[in-house]
Amino acid sequence: MGPDSQKAGGGSNTGDTSTRLGETPQLVAMKAAAAESPEAAKLLDEWQRHITPLNFAQEELLERLIKGIHDYAEGNSVAYDGQMRALVCALIRFTARYLDQLQSGQRKVPWLRPEKTDLPGEDVLADSLDDALYFAGLNSKAEIANVGGGRVDVLVEFQRCRFAIEVKRELTHHTDDQLVSKYGTQAVQYAATDVTAVFLAVLDYFERQERLDIDAVFWTRQLQLDSLSRNYALTALRVQAHVDSPSASSRRSGYGRVSKPIKRV
Repeated sequence: MGPDSQKAGGGSNTGDTSTRLGETPQLVAMKAAAAESPEAAKLLDEWQRHITPLNFAQEELLERLIKGIHDYAEGNSVAYDGQMRALVCALIRFTARYLDQLQSGQRKVPWLRPEKTDLPGEDVLADSLDDALYFAGLNSKAEIANVGGGRVDVLVEFQRCRFAIEVKRELTHHTDDQLVSKYGTQAVQYAATDVTAVFLAVLDYFERQERLDIDAVFWTRQLQLDSLSRNYALTALRVQAHVDSPSASSRRSGYGRVSKPIKRV
């Protein structure tokens, strides 16, 4: 049996982290986590039976974000790698879904590109995110009190760790670092008694002519609120809620629809 056949054979040893033929790095990492944790093994089983794999771009994004969290989060982040991957994977799917959505027409999502006089609050994003995480099989709840001394917008709980997601709304342009500077301190405090990976989701109503792609709307930064406290990994995402359609860029440049076909030469 050749080396490729041995890789494809699989076997029952989930602790083998070598990349087998046809397996993504994401799946290999989840199998490694499953070998160490019964809870992660259950998550892996659900993922394999019910979840369509991320596409190539989303998978690369997942690995970048997970690496950033491991680099920045103080403590043994490897211990909750499987739980963290399940959550980050769901966040990527959620963000990609709304990045693909039309923002005009009768069937558009109501809070995407609404009338300027009636802009929804951040609660619409919190509720939509909470629903998406719940439907992804995660134990997600919105508006939970007594977390880090306050009330967190969305909380995702596992058996031995929980992840807080702070949700905000912005009407004007803010860079990634400006959003972290403005809201990061609040988000991090919700993890005061838990693991050092936290999340921020921003409902961005800044009017854009072109949309940022999936890789550009996620970023991770390290925060430490006090020299005596731990270093935290804050992963943020931006949901662009007021963006022109791709065809609008052609109309603006004067190369939109034409009344007569262009003659080929």
